[in-house]
Amino acid sequence: MTGRLNSETRFRGLAVSPGMVVARVCLFRQVLHENVPDYHVAGEAKDEEKQRLQEAVKAVAGRLEGLQEVVRQRVGKAEAEIFSVQRMILRDPALQEQLTGAIDRGRNAEVAVKQTFEAYESRMLELESGYQNERAGDMGELKRRLLGQLVQTTSAFACENEPHCQRGKGRIVVTEELAPSVALELDTDDVRGLVTERGGATSHAAILARGLGIPAVSGVPHVHDLLACGTEVLLDGDSGEVVVWPSEETLAGVRVHVPAETSGPAGPVEGLRVLANLSVAEEVEIARRHEAEGVGLYRTEMEFFAAGRLLNEQEQAERYARVVRAMAGRPVALRLLDLGGDKPSALFEFPEEDNPSLGLRGLRYLLTHPDLLATQARALARASREGPI
Repeated sequence: MTGRLNSETRFRGLAVSPGMVVARVCLFRQVLHENVPDYHVAGEAKDEEKQRLQEAVKAVAGRLEGLQEVVRQRVGKAEAEIFSVQRMILRDPALQEQLTGAIDRGRNAEVAVKQTFEAYESRMLELESGYQNERAGDMGELKRRLLGQLVQTTSAFACENEPHCQRGKGRIVVTEELAPSVALELDTDDVRGLVTERGGATSHAAILARGLGIPAVSGVPHVHDLLACGTEVLLDGDSGEVVVWPSEETLAGVRVHVPAETSGPAGPVEGLRVLANLSVAEEVEIARRHEAEGVGLYRTEMEFFAAGRLLNEQEQAERYARVVRAMAGRPVALRLLDLGGDKPSALFEFPEEDNPSLGLRGLRYLLTHPDLLATQARALARASREGPI
């Protein structure tokens, strides 16, 4: 079912995150990997495929770990466990055995991942338990992550290469499925709402959307194919209704329920300075909108966790400079990479210790890894050209 709507049309979906918003649409296309490389492997090639698979698993586990820490900081500890569960699934010996078993039978890594995870998805969807049905989404997301790592593909906005693309900023993002990665890896500070074809109220992504305060409606069939980028939509996350090209009469009837765009912070208070804490550079825009008078703590290690990899000097400098520029001369306190202790990561190697919190962590860790410290110091020096840090 394809086409484009050009007059008021109403859809009823599942209300998964409360709130009402009127905004234009951005289409986000997820790579579903329906066609993956398929070839036979034998002899030493089997070991090479297993190595490729394990490298992909390690990379995905690192990315999930970073997302877990970001969610813990931005939303809450309970919501962060979503990604802990997915990491546990990846490490499951039975799953690993099935993946390597498929390679032993001559299948390449991509086919092994696709067949194994889709088999799990099918079994979960056949169960009568709604909870188990929702957990099938975990298997689907892990499949997409692993295949994306193996074939080096990423999801993107439909008009990403066009100069007018807003990348979801100030828009309602429409996508096929509300995966946790979509709810989190978009610049959710600026996304106004989410509409999806699939995904339930108890899905992990719905939980994240509620935690992030993003109105969301799911279960609207074919919505991704029916809308074009720029279509105006009224999204009601309380009732589950989605109105495409709402008329003036429709908007007049709901305007009293739409949060006022002009309602903002009360403003600075004399004798009291309020500073913001940041986990990633993008959050500085929220801080400025709420009239923060500086940055009291920028947890720079969160940038590494969010990226799921080590950041080079240029990448760090760009992130730090963005924060300094946005603060326009206001104080910015950046914390050097605080690694170890309660924040172990697959990105870094840590020794086995009885009490990691009092062991090789924080600055002690950096002093034993001067390459990390020197790279960050140079990045900070470059960022300081933009203002005081």
